[in-house]
Amino acid sequence: MFSEKCGSKSEVPRRRGLVLTSRCRTLDHRVWSVLADTVDQQRAEVLLASRIAIGEGRLIWQDVRDLILPPTYQDQEGHYASDLALVVLAAPANLSVAVQPVCIDWELRHMDRQLAPGSIGQAAGWGMNEYDDFADTLHVVDMPVIDDRRCIEEQERDFRKYVRYTTFCAGYRNGSGVCNGDSGGGLVFQTDEGAWYLQGVVSISPRRRGTSLCDPHFYTIFTKVGIHLRWLYNVMNTI
Repeated sequence: MFSEKCGSKSEVPRRRGLVLTSRCRTLDHRVWSVLADTVDQQRAEVLLASRIAIGEGRLIWQDVRDLILPPTYQDQEGHYASDLALVVLAAPANLSVAVQPVCIDWELRHMDRQLAPGSIGQAAGWGMNEYDDFADTLHVVDMPVIDDRRCIEEQERDFRKYVRYTTFCAGYRNGSGVCNGDSGGGLVFQTDEGAWYLQGVVSISPRRRGTSLCDPHFYTIFTKVGIHLRWLYNVMNTI
């Protein structure tokens, strides 16, 4: 899908590092852990043995060497601040028609326009569908960016605390959107020249009452990638 190159060589991602699971447009959002995840808040490291799935139509498994969290990451007690990570693959991904990199907006030339209210981004994943089953094939959904004030006013009161400067809201509230299993996936936006840029990472959305399942009739909260570019740049220069 992403045949267009990014605007400069510095914007083309390395094939070994993946922003969460979203550096490839068709990369699965899910990480299968062989060992229990152990998060060290002091060093912001995740110790795990896992594999990650990429591809479209069929899954291609990739071993994960490391999962790097930003030092500002906080879990539920910190309202999921800086809720993104860098997945380091054990070997470079083999790019194909179905597996392509997505651009990073290193110079923030597109963020303001692409994250303006009403701008339409696309999210992809194998998360739960309308039947509450994990999808067998990759699904893609359009999601408009929502003004922060409107998002706060229309969310459940207890959920409003997750809307902050480092996040943004997107969705339709019509039953379409991301769900369980889609967390960590990217929200990407296309420029007039055809290049796609990663501006958001699926973070959290309200649950249906009495369940642990998403409620697609509320907006989803995304982590802003542009806020974390300095951390991302420094980490990518060390892997």
